[in-house]
Amino acid sequence: MDPLNNPNAFAVSTLPILLVILLVVLVFNLLDKGWWKCSAPGCDFRTRSEEEALGHQAKHAQHKAVLED
Repeated sequence: MDPLNNPNAFAVSTLPILLVILLVVLVFNLLDKGWWKCSAPGCDFRTRSEEEALGHQAKHAQHKAVLED
C-alpha cells in the first residue's frame, strides 16, 4: 500500500507490528509473576518456591523473602 495514495496505509501497516509487540510484553509479564525474592541488600536470591524462600530467609534474620509482583 502506498501511503501517499491511501491515508490509512500507515495505520494498517503498523498495526500488526504493534499487536505483536504487545503480545510479547504480555507473555513476558505473565512468565515473570510469582517469584519470591530476598529483601536483604546485595542478595539477589529469587525462587518460585515459597518453601525455598522461607528456608533462605533463615540466612538473613532481619530480612524477609517477599513475593514479587
